[in-house]
Amino acid sequence: VVYTVGLVLAWSLMAWLAALAALLVLAPVALWVMVPVAALGILARLVKWNTGHPKLRHWGDSWGARWHVWLTVWDRLHRWPAWLIGYGAFAFAADARQWIGRTQQVEVYKEAHNDYVEFAYEYGLLGCAAMTGWAVTLYPAVAWRDRVTASAAALSVAMLGQFPLKVAPVLGIAGLVIVTLMRRVA
Repeated sequence: VVYTVGLVLAWSLMAWLAALAALLVLAPVALWVMVPVAALGILARLVKWNTGHPKLRHWGDSWGARWHVWLTVWDRLHRWPAWLIGYGAFAFAADARQWIGRTQQVEVYKEAHNDYVEFAYEYGLLGCAAMTGWAVTLYPAVAWRDRVTASAAALSVAMLGQFPLKVAPVLGIAGLVIVTLMRRVA
């Protein structure tokens, strides 16, 4: 699974969670292995090892900033007609520069670090309903102990705290996974 590489290279919490989701699909009976692996993932997120000396990381450094962005998006989605139709394709990157700059954010994000939140911002309720309807049509193609389903599960989890659909190599793999699932349904 692609996100397993992130475990070694970045010690990313989302990579750990994505890999665990894939492992759960591939080997559901190995749930007992997932608990210590999840503990290692959380430890990797909370402890900074970059200098060779373990140092506790401030939990709010990136997750606090993400949470603030997600709340701001939620706030902006309450406006009519944005909650229904969104702000338009690729609107988040341009809009975020303006409204994040006015808040107390230290870093200005071009991505929401949550593809679901960003999709809702750009396409609103109608876009989310259409995407959900399409995703439900793929359900007959998924199966336990299937590598393609495991990859889709990992991608779905990674989309909760990252922006894999904005990273070209990952987007390419995601496209192959989706096309494979779609061909199984057809």
